[in-house]
Amino acid sequence: MIRQRRLHRYGMFQAAYNQAAKKIAPELTGTAPSRAQLHRWTSGGLKRLPYTDHCRVLEAMFPEWTADELFAPCPPHVLADEPAAYAAPSDERAD
Repeated sequence: MIRQRRLHRYGMFQAAYNQAAKKIAPELTGTAPSRAQLHRWTSGGLKRLPYTDHCRVLEAMFPEWTADELFAPCPPHVLADEPAAYAAPSDERAD
């Protein structure tokens, strides 16, 4: 989802996060997660959802998804739709 919206670079994500935060609660502007926290979110190793305010902002950024859905394991059909540039490298080698 983040790659599809071209938010995979931290600065781009942070700007979009702050823009969404400003719309729902101006006091949340500037509270984007750290680069390390964003990496933990996107690596799939979370044990529980982020704090409520982060979930609210993420749901504003991605209105078609709930926070539960955003942090659930990625469905296989979504991975199949990934652009080739973001796909994992193949182990196949041309001989």
